[in-house]
Amino acid sequence: MEVNVNRAFVIATAVVIALSGAHPPKLFAAREAQKAQSVALPYTLKDDSGATWDLSADGSVNDGGDDLYDGGAHLFLDGNVQFNPTSNQVPFDPARNELTFGPQDFKGMKVSRRVSVDSKASFIRYAEVFENPTGAAIKMQVRVYFETGGSVQSAAPFAEEKRARQQIGCTIEEDNNNCFAIIGAGRSSKIAPHFNPQQNTKNVDLSYEFEVPAKQTVVLVHIEARRGSVSECQTFMQQTKDKDYLKDLPRDLSRHVINFAIGVRLAGDLELLRPELNDLIEMRGDRGDKISGTIKEKSYRLSTFFGMVEIPAERVIAMQNVGEFHPRQLLVTKEGEILGGELEKKEISIELSNGIQTSVPVEQISRMGFRRKKDEPDEWTFEKPLVLLRSGERLIVGSPEGTIEVLTRYGLLKLTAVDMHALALQSDESPVHQILLSDGSKISGLASASSFDIKLSASGQSVKVPAAAISRLQFSANPADIDDTTGIMTLSNDDQLIGSLTGNIKLRTGFGNVSLSGPEVRRLTRSKGGLLDVQIEMWDQTTLSGELEDGELLMKLTCGVEIKTPVNLLDEYNQPRPQPSLAVAEAIVKLAVELGADDWNQREEAQKKLIGMGPVVINVLKGLREKQSPEGQQRIDQSIAAIEKAERPEPPPPQQAPNEINDAVNLPPDVEKL
Repeated sequence: MEVNVNRAFVIATAVVIALSGAHPPKLFAAREAQKAQSVALPYTLKDDSGATWDLSADGSVNDGGDDLYDGGAHLFLDGNVQFNPTSNQVPFDPARNELTFGPQDFKGMKVSRRVSVDSKASFIRYAEVFENPTGAAIKMQVRVYFETGGSVQSAAPFAEEKRARQQIGCTIEEDNNNCFAIIGAGRSSKIAPHFNPQQNTKNVDLSYEFEVPAKQTVVLVHIEARRGSVSECQTFMQQTKDKDYLKDLPRDLSRHVINFAIGVRLAGDLELLRPELNDLIEMRGDRGDKISGTIKEKSYRLSTFFGMVEIPAERVIAMQNVGEFHPRQLLVTKEGEILGGELEKKEISIELSNGIQTSVPVEQISRMGFRRKKDEPDEWTFEKPLVLLRSGERLIVGSPEGTIEVLTRYGLLKLTAVDMHALALQSDESPVHQILLSDGSKISGLASASSFDIKLSASGQSVKVPAAAISRLQFSANPADIDDTTGIMTLSNDDQLIGSLTGNIKLRTGFGNVSLSGPEVRRLTRSKGGLLDVQIEMWDQTTLSGELEDGELLMKLTCGVEIKTPVNLLDEYNQPRPQPSLAVAEAIVKLAVELGADDWNQREEAQKKLIGMGPVVINVLKGLREKQSPEGQQRIDQSIAAIEKAERPEPPPPQQAPNEINDAVNLPPDVEKL
């Protein structure tokens, strides 16, 4: 690979997994090859920065002039079987600037690679396609191997910004002043990539374990992007959105992506058509006919299951025709709403670029897209409640009133829209409904309602929607963040409860019966050998083991819901900020009062004592803050800040990669010091 930039680079490897429908269509590689021209290998793809990506017969990048690596992105299957098709002629699609390698047979599957360069954004994209036509699922281990141009000197992580702080990337520095960064998953990924840079060698691996379901397809995508300095590498990783990595990826590959948050541009499984210059209509059929111009409709009257809806044309950004036997239309608005039904008008008027106006029958349209509107957001954020229907519609609604009853292992819960983030009535992960609360709790259960009364936000129209038609009810934009100060109970049925134990816990020990205060419990684990055998650690690190007298634990969730948890479902409970004992709490209250004393020395001494007591004072001080004087409030804030700072150790400097060839790097999530 020859480049005309400075001696620092970035390679961003973003890996996605996508599943096709139940029956795999004609092979992706074969189908797309019909549209491409054949070229001889090795072949060079270029971008606008002046880089040239010279590709070998296996799709890897050859050694380049700036010696970033001696061989980039070799693909290995199940550890040591290299993807290496024998053909020296491959299809090239000029429109996508893309080469297609393979397919190669492996374990009954067809494995192929699609390699394209985004000229404007200056990155190369690999799409590793695994098509399983068999009737059985196939487990896979995939390794993407980079042989660097210089020895690996250090490695630093790149983590997703939000709740889990899962490591999704890793920056590698070489001894020849080159560097590259690997991004192994999207920011909301369920896929956990494994990074293995090896110090003082030229070896860097990115690996995955996954399963290709029967008669389905899995796609792995990794991106390599060059930049001119280490800081530009970091800026690229921080600022590039997941959807940008997959921009222009063919619909057959992108429509089922599950570990990148790109659904903002999708209506159900259908990718929206969004032209930049003119309005565009794509016709049904295999010929790929398109009509470009200006769509002249002023409004769209749509007959839906809840009545006739009229949408002004300036609100509509796209239309999809869906359904095999009796097509219906999905209209997408600039607010992100998706309304489905049958258009009253059976033709769409469009003015061609030569000024001629014509009409296109709706039933012959595959999809329709309008040029971007000035006030259209790049991404939709839904602050208002939503209803997602199984048929693909997305309705923006008013806040639901009353309660929703859900039958759970903890009894019948009566929840309000304030308590809940979302109610998933259709889930690939569970046969029952999933209740996601506003505090981050996740509970399995069954919503008892057969239908839901909702009010459409745009029109104010009240409609009744059958529960069987709903995929998901969303009540708020995002649940609360879960961090290392949050109390969490995990259960064997994969539920997660956020909050604190309450009430008294009676424990039979070897030296007698003891009564413990639930809010004072720091950690509680259940023995696998007994239903009620537990070990409890208290706020002051006192640890007791024994048998609970009661088979249920009382817990108050952060959102305010109180539930009884069966002990036999408990895996573990952790509360990083337990309440202290009553005597200690009274001492904290006394010192908090002294924070507002007239004597400055008395205030200083009280603050020092509180800080010295450590994290146990934080929750008590927060509860007392509102009743203090302005200076008392300021000193409480200062005390809490000092304690929390002491809790968080300074992040270590970037770690060196291990010498051992097979020893993986476990890197800290903080890379701010690079």
